[in-house]
Amino acid sequence: MSEPSAPPARSRMNLLVNVAILATLAFVLFQGSLGRSVKGVYDDWQMGRTIAEVWPGLIQGSSRLASGTVQPSRTVVEFIDYECPYCRRGASRVLDVVALEEADIVIRHLPLDRIHPGARPAAAAAICSERHGVFAEAHRRLLMDDDWLEDRDWVAWASTLGIHDTATFAACLQDVETARRIEDDMRLAAQLGITGTPAYVTVEGVFPAGFEEALRSLPEPPVAAVAESAKGNFWKVSPRPHIEIGSVSDSDFAFHEVVGASFLGDGRIVVGNSGTSELLLFAADGEFQEAVGRRGDGPGEFLRIGAVGVGDNDTLFVFDRWNGRISVFDSHGRLAKTATVDAESAIPQAIGQTAGLGVFLSPVGWTTDGVFVASRTVAQEAASESTGMSLPEELPTTESIYQRRPEAELLFFDNGGTGLGAVRGLMGPERVSFVKRQLSSSSLTVGSTRVDVPFLRTLEAAVGWGVVAFGNTDSYEIRLVYPDGQDAATIRRSMEAVEVTDADRDRWIESELGKIEDLGVRRSRRSLLETVVFPTTLPAFGALAVQEGGRVWVEEFRMPADALGPSTWRIYDLDGRDLGEAVLPAGFRPHSITGDEIIGVWKDDLGVEYLHVYALDAPIG
Repeated sequence: MSEPSAPPARSRMNLLVNVAILATLAFVLFQGSLGRSVKGVYDDWQMGRTIAEVWPGLIQGSSRLASGTVQPSRTVVEFIDYECPYCRRGASRVLDVVALEEADIVIRHLPLDRIHPGARPAAAAAICSERHGVFAEAHRRLLMDDDWLEDRDWVAWASTLGIHDTATFAACLQDVETARRIEDDMRLAAQLGITGTPAYVTVEGVFPAGFEEALRSLPEPPVAAVAESAKGNFWKVSPRPHIEIGSVSDSDFAFHEVVGASFLGDGRIVVGNSGTSELLLFAADGEFQEAVGRRGDGPGEFLRIGAVGVGDNDTLFVFDRWNGRISVFDSHGRLAKTATVDAESAIPQAIGQTAGLGVFLSPVGWTTDGVFVASRTVAQEAASESTGMSLPEELPTTESIYQRRPEAELLFFDNGGTGLGAVRGLMGPERVSFVKRQLSSSSLTVGSTRVDVPFLRTLEAAVGWGVVAFGNTDSYEIRLVYPDGQDAATIRRSMEAVEVTDADRDRWIESELGKIEDLGVRRSRRSLLETVVFPTTLPAFGALAVQEGGRVWVEEFRMPADALGPSTWRIYDLDGRDLGEAVLPAGFRPHSITGDEIIGVWKDDLGVEYLHVYALDAPIG
């Protein structure tokens, strides 16, 4: 006799219980990521509503940096603290955007009283200068000058702005209305969730410390007909990248000190990530695939990636500069061979230095047929054991600025590490170092720190698609050679030299001092910086790049104040003919240029690296 079957009601109840259990488990498993995703969408929606509500009043502030008619959709609101080092560091770029009429800037005040006690009085001084019609100049001085940080005599400061009615200015500083303006700005910041400076707001959102990102969120301005390229030829670069890769929170990878990025034949992207000692591979759409290698000195490992290249059949070439080793991988990231750079074959006089030569090579890059190109300075000074930098034999007893310009040479190696030849007798980069010597009863300690000085002459070089381009920035003369050493062409451009002025020198000194918090150290460092010998004229050009087909891109030299802005490049063919110019986006540096795309690294205001790919259209004809 068979068992009686369960009543239908009980079966349905069991089914419901099982479904409930499964649903609960699914919720437990996915609530973290799903909840975060839903919350993120809601937060963005809520912020959009908040910005829409406050935007009309937000941009009506009278502390405005504008060059023309207000365009609400092309306005950026900056919340600022005049003592904030990040606000001061990015000030030149913001002022440049206004000067170039790229956007209007409205200033709102967010003094961080706990850490910057002078920020609120400085905000009041800015507001009061506005009432006298000199806000723009007051704003610039508060960010670019240091005097007010030491001597906060605001009435005397106002007189330097040309404000003659100092009594009215002094009364304004104590006015309740002035204090109310600052409090209103701080309430707006709280309403928008802003707690630090600088912070930027556009109609599209809030961008903490992300001025370039804020600019990118603005709608494109009306585009006038491109008219004035020197030859009438303008290479069009898309205003926005069609591939963007990078995230500070990605668990799979994070870009850090990218030294190379290229396309493979199947559209994939390879990136040399020196900071993590890895090759990163991405699909054609930017999806992360895998990391190759790791930190170490074993086969397939890297101590410090210096250059990455892509050869025939998507072979991957890597030079490790800290151990002077070349590694070759197939297109799937499998190690094919390793080789050590052979010093004697490239530099016969370097006998006995073979093991360490790679450390002193500055990688330039790889050709598609696997030729590695590097530069090397030829210095006569003794090397400091503590720093690895070249120092003079006779050192001062305390502190000094040391300048030098060694000779240099370009070296060529095959992917087995054997030297193929060299170009010698070049002038290397000018270098300036801050040298400190401490003598005790038992030891002598020497330290050296590189000083970043503008306008110094450099040796620029680039390689790609079977062509090596190089030249000293003393003059606009760039030599093109093939990897076998045969000359291809020389690019020359006649241009009038531009003098380096005392004002240029003074601006650099003030910029360097602005990076030092301690006022005592700042005063002592000023006397050292004033001993730096500047060139009399500006460099003739900036960086170099080689495009697919052997076309050479030459960057126009930019003043330090323009360094964060867009870059202009002139393009030449292998015969040295001028093919026109291209303008690349602010913050972007190219790593590889094909016939219709540019891949490179874009950095945000905090220096975080992202990989961007832009479309490129060459001029017709």
